[in-house]
Amino acid sequence: MRSLNSRKQNKINFLKENEEIVRKVRNRCIEGYNTLLDGLGFEHNGKPTISESWMQYYGQGRGHNQHNHCDWDAIGAEPLSYVGGYYLNDGDPFLDHPYSGALCFHIRGMSYFIRPKKGMLLLWPYDIVHSVKPFYGNSTRCVINFNIQGFPKANKLL
Repeated sequence: MRSLNSRKQNKINFLKENEEIVRKVRNRCIEGYNTLLDGLGFEHNGKPTISESWMQYYGQGRGHNQHNHCDWDAIGAEPLSYVGGYYLNDGDPFLDHPYSGALCFHIRGMSYFIRPKKGMLLLWPYDIVHSVKPFYGNSTRCVINFNIQGFPKANKLL
């Protein structure tokens, strides 16, 4: 996996590919994001931008250190800037490792764990510190991660 600085230089955006299966995943991510904003009561134009996206694989013992996406090139609308993960394969984690590959959110000195499942879409504000516990399972876990942001609705002139 490339570092964040390398991603910023190369502007990785897997979800911009035009294959049918990629379009389906991209649409699922956009629909989930719009549903989230609607549920939170944010006024938005329904046309978010996925500025970066990349595939990540987790083999035996692989995790990810604590980080957030605050140094990502946000276009502007901070309250509408989110990070997402869409799980193509959960890797069939070993049941005797309860935290295997768990996504962990670090908020106000507390840790909150989510064990991803195949087909799960997770979205969270870009400034939340998160990590992934080391993964142990029967196969390789595959997730598409992305940075997405929406834009407030334009005000109509009377």
